[in-house]
Amino acid sequence: MAHTLCSPRDPVRLRQMDGLRGVAMIAVFFFHFSALWLSLPASRPAALFLGFVRANGGIGTDFFMLLSGLFAYNARMKAKKGFPEFLSGRIRRIYPLYFLICFFYVEASLLAPELSHLPPHPAAAVLYIVESFLMLPPLFGQHPIYDPTWTLSYIILFYFIAEAVARLFRGTGLSRRWRIILLCCAALAWAAVGERTALWPARTVEFWLGMALSEAIGSVQEHGRSWRNAALALAIPSVVFCSGLWLISTFGGPSRVSLLFPIDRLVSVPAGLLSFTVVAFFGPEWWKTALSCKYLRFLGAISYPYYMTHGFTVKLFHCIILPWLGAAASSPVCFWTSQAAGLMMSVVVALLVHICLDKQLVMQLRGGFATAPDCASCPRFVCAGRSTCAGAA
Repeated sequence: MAHTLCSPRDPVRLRQMDGLRGVAMIAVFFFHFSALWLSLPASRPAALFLGFVRANGGIGTDFFMLLSGLFAYNARMKAKKGFPEFLSGRIRRIYPLYFLICFFYVEASLLAPELSHLPPHPAAAVLYIVESFLMLPPLFGQHPIYDPTWTLSYIILFYFIAEAVARLFRGTGLSRRWRIILLCCAALAWAAVGERTALWPARTVEFWLGMALSEAIGSVQEHGRSWRNAALALAIPSVVFCSGLWLISTFGGPSRVSLLFPIDRLVSVPAGLLSFTVVAFFGPEWWKTALSCKYLRFLGAISYPYYMTHGFTVKLFHCIILPWLGAAASSPVCFWTSQAAGLMMSVVVALLVHICLDKQLVMQLRGGFATAPDCASCPRFVCAGRSTCAGAA
């Protein structure tokens, strides 16, 4: 592959990327699940765990956006498919499960409007429901009827941006160095405008950084071992430094948190994720092997249905399990058991949704399974080919 991301076993993407998706998925779950315990008394270890997760768990979503920008831009620079075909494939992959879950949330909102985000006026509520099915509310600054909608809305928006940028670069014939510079400048401008005007979340800068990372990885691959070593020499200290900033901002006290927050959100998080991904691509074999373990890759393979359904487990604990536990919920044994049980329950729900709904819908829309090499990240009952893989991007 001339442009970028390649693997001798899997030309679609490196196997450890599935493992990274699994890590990001776990972070997303605990970020939302931990909110249930914030109002309860907690032991010192539990309080430290909750503080760390609440301060850093959102990084999982940032990482998903980074990978989306990286792979979408890579696909559009190669341009093996026309953009209508590319976009149609991505919508067929994303929209069916989203439609079903959004329909469920609309029905629940109509049954319990006091717990929903529906506007009180009937005409406004109908318009909001139509916009929700089209994934539009987040793009207009409205709270979505279903929280994961905001990420999906910007992912689809950036498919168009990636196509426009790739077409510009292919047409002008700019060198890779200039493409990286322009993408980094666009990322800075996007983050600055988003932070000052709130027209979009500043954290969506990760999409731009993913596009720049695609070019940077391609450049390192072209220049061989010496450039890989240089990239690792920069990336590994950056991961350590940014991790230190995250820990300081988490446990350093209120004054340090307020001082470091702008650095943490706008600098250290993107820099840390970029560096972490570089290490995943070019790091030592033991690290690649760890990220490629079958359990992490299995979680990464069901990352999309998991992202769409993990909220059901959170709501189950919030509405039923925690009220039933009462004061016992704050005990150390109950707290840690609930963390493990919640994660396992959310994985089981996502797996069932994938097997019973998601995979079947993809099969119907794509005309059956298409065999693809090296789909070992998924057990046979999860995925019968890369084209139907839940983690495909």
